Amino acid sequence: MQIINTITDMHAWTAQARVQGHTVGLVPTMGCLHNGHTELFKEARKNNSRVVASIFVNPLQFRQDAYEKYPRRLDADIQIAESFGLDAVFAPSTAEMYPHAPSTDWLFTLHDDPSYPRHQTKFVSHHIGQDNATNYIRVPSRLVMKMDGQKHPWHFDGVATVVNQLFNIINPHRAYFGQKDIQQIAILQAMNDWNESTIDLVEVPIVRDTDGLALSSRLVLLNDAERSIVIEVTKRIAQHATVSSANTQANTQANTQHAQALIKDLQSDIQSIQTHENTLVIDSIECVNPATLEPVDAIEDATILFVAYLINGIRLTETRPFA
Repeated sequence: MQIINTITDMHAWTAQARVQGHTVGLVPTMGCLHNGHTELFKEARKNNSRVVASIFVNPLQFRQDAYEKYPRRLDADIQIAESFGLDAVFAPSTAEMYPHAPSTDWLFTLHDDPSYPRHQTKFVSHHIGQDNATNYIRVPSRLVMKMDGQKHPWHFDGVATVVNQLFNIINPHRAYFGQKDIQQIAILQAMNDWNESTIDLVEVPIVRDTDGLALSSRLVLLNDAERSIVIEVTKRIAQHATVSSANTQANTQANTQHAQALIKDLQSDIQSIQTHENTLVIDSIECVNPATLEPVDAIEDATILFVAYLINGIRLTETRPFA
């Protein structure tokens, strides 16, 4: 397995693979790899003769304090990638990815900079940095000003910017993402269409731990008491989703549980959880169309239940399909 740190070398690696007739699968990550990532690796390996993972903690996706606290374990991540038979890991520095940024600190100022406005319906590409050489993407309001993006839309601008750059650098045939991040998937698919890209975005089902938690790098931040509460939250979300799904499949007017009723009942149920000295705060509960991210009035097979909440300030999300 090759460890690649520069854009030039990554370009060369992919070009050689393509000339040799290989298909290239990309798994973008920010490291701190877990079994959710390794399922992406397995899926990529099934359908591609060459697989590369990117490991890059993208400052555009964080406030500065959260960026500095984000767990990093590159050596261990490389070992995991190698154990799953990956052909390459692309692990660039911030300076390599954003060479035209005056500094890393400057990147954080882009989050709320009114100089780079957002359009209601269209993706907007702003050329910024030294020589205007950095391509910074603002996601349209129709996709970003809802769910996780309501309070920090700049996060998804950062996701779109870095994924667009990774696609240009690596030029894969396919890229793999977990279904847990439904807003991210919807945004990236829309961006792919906007770019008229030939890269296939492959959604991989959510991977859960034995206790039912959807695997996430943020789980390492939880202590035992916090994790116990999160397990209980997850159980109650699953119970409500299962009941509502059964009602939907019964397809009778009497049994159909409309979205607002589900949201109200679930919110009350979560708020009843005993947390003792811990603080549990619901951020949002929504039933949405996974492609448009628009809230729905009635639950159908394609509807997604999305819950965001904070346990002692650590923000977690849960995604449940009704199909």
